[in-house]
Amino acid sequence: MESNTVTIVALGATKAQCPYNGEIWTLNQGFYKALRFDKLFLVHSPKECGILYKDLAEFGGEIVSMYSIPKIRTTTYPFKQICKRFHTSYFPDTLAYMIAYALYYNYKEIKLYGADMSPPEDYIWERPGVEYWIGIAEGMGVKVWRPPGSSICRTLTGRPYGTEGDKRIRIWKEVNEGTTQNVS
Repeated sequence: MESNTVTIVALGATKAQCPYNGEIWTLNQGFYKALRFDKLFLVHSPKECGILYKDLAEFGGEIVSMYSIPKIRTTTYPFKQICKRFHTSYFPDTLAYMIAYALYYNYKEIKLYGADMSPPEDYIWERPGVEYWIGIAEGMGVKVWRPPGSSICRTLTGRPYGTEGDKRIRIWKEVNEGTTQNVS
């Protein structure tokens, strides 16, 4: 692996903030919407994702899929190995698969663009899995960067529960002073 950093470009609004530097992964309709990418993840069939087979056949990058796609060169997602290594099969969406894949291949930094998971009702089934895998990553010492505007791993108020109208809010602000995450 040439780099220890991967940028994952999903389909939310913050994808517009992506500088498209380094190794870029996308998913599903990102095939048409990401400005560039090196690796495409497909958990569903190309047809379900709205991707034309002829476009996949012409793509020069890597396609990681849960199954082989007829007449398309694909890399099979190492599902069993990842489940065994991390002792879970909790994958409610493609982003969860992508984060787990990055951890499996020992990436040290994951940058998420377009993984906004808002409004909440659109992602009620998916968001917990993405946050679960971010928690695993951060617990392993992997830096996970999320752009301003993403609601991932943030409360609805942006503050820890129980701090509104409380002196603890001052403590929270002090602890978080200068912790705005920047892409270097």
